[in-house]
Amino acid sequence: VPGALHTTPNTPQDAARAVLAAASQRIEDAVVQHVARREVGGNFAAYLAQRHRHALLRVNVALGVPMVGIGAASRHLLPAVARALSTTVTFPTRYDVGNALGAALLALGEGDAAGE
Repeated sequence: VPGALHTTPNTPQDAARAVLAAASQRIEDAVVQHVARREVGGNFAAYLAQRHRHALLRVNVALGVPMVGIGAASRHLLPAVARALSTTVTFPTRYDVGNALGAALLALGEGDAAGE
């Protein structure tokens, strides 16, 4: 089993459990690989973006970092998004005017399209 600690089985039952776990993992991997090829093809990013529309393969995506909410609507939208992505969201002081301030600075020529 990938990522599992490899230890010497203490009993025949431990050895049998290890063999069954490894076989189950290989079968799971083969099924996922087959269905993914059918559903996803070669464009996994596009599949992930539309993962809720596919009937055969369900993928749960978890964000590995917390989110930071910026903009007035973020307090209303991002908590549900954070829950769906199994992460958290924080809102810095004055989060509600973050986008407005950025837009104003860009309009005044204080930044460029790269976000400087």
